Amino acid sequence: MGLATKLQLLQEKLPKRFEIALWENRILIAISIGLPTYHATGMRLDVVEAMPRDLGDRSNVFDTIILAYEIYARMINANHIRIMNPVNETVRAFYERYGYQYIARGNYLTRDIL
Repeated sequence: MGLATKLQLLQEKLPKRFEIALWENRILIAISIGLPTYHATGMRLDVVEAMPRDLGDRSNVFDTIILAYEIYARMINANHIRIMNPVNETVRAFYERYGYQYIARGNYLTRDIL
């Protein structure tokens, strides 16, 4: 099965998923993938990856990514954002500085959309 076919199947299976790629000076600096929660009351941020700063100067990508998630969440009438499976304590603490609360039982952080 080719990549185009796989992408088409993903689009059919998860039509409300959210993908974002951030570019700066024609360089990809970050990507993120998420989708609505099961009952569509929230928005899941499953993956966020940014270019390491030691590979070049880049802006703070999380501010832009989370703003885009909040806008999309409002468009689908979701009331919160979940950041799924933080990779370690440092990453978790970074998200907590943005007002996210860690839920150990599900290993995610959450914050209501204002």
